[in-house]
Amino acid sequence: SGGGAQEGRLPLYTSFSDALEPWQLLLLEEAYSTSSRRKVSVTGLSEECKLSRTQVLGWLKSRSTMSDDQVSTIRATCLAAIEREERLEETYKKKKAKKAFADLSLEERKQARVKEQKMSPLAVKTLLKFWGRNKNPSWQNINDIARMTKLSPAVVRGWFNDRKETSSSHSRSAGSRRRRKRTKI
Repeated sequence: SGGGAQEGRLPLYTSFSDALEPWQLLLLEEAYSTSSRRKVSVTGLSEECKLSRTQVLGWLKSRSTMSDDQVSTIRATCLAAIEREERLEETYKKKKAKKAFADLSLEERKQARVKEQKMSPLAVKTLLKFWGRNKNPSWQNINDIARMTKLSPAVVRGWFNDRKETSSSHSRSAGSRRRRKRTKI
């Protein structure tokens, strides 16, 4: 395949660049593309790339004589390396989040799931309406409310439980009034 060969040099895919890891190629390409603006520290770059100083100098010199196809191939490899790194990072974040979730107690998991599902203003209005009528809905009522609000029964149940907790903590100081209200209902 002769199109990529220049003055007896091998094309990119059989050269030293082919033997580099994508992350090494990315570091070298970044250094090359920014070298016009500032001087590259070959020693620092060789340490970062885990290559000898001679290998780094050789690659930087050969980069200036590469064909457009070779440069396009290098840039495509660099882009693929960046995309792969981003996917790995995203996978790592997801695994970390799953592990953190697995370390939670069952009660903390329930609360986390309830918070994940956002409620529309109409759903909140509906929940408040039912709250005004009945602060302790039956399972059947919870299922009916869930269907009407398009929320899961667990979210509806959690909303009522949270509401009970917050209202009881706010009215503990007025406990005697609250007991009187309960007897009236």
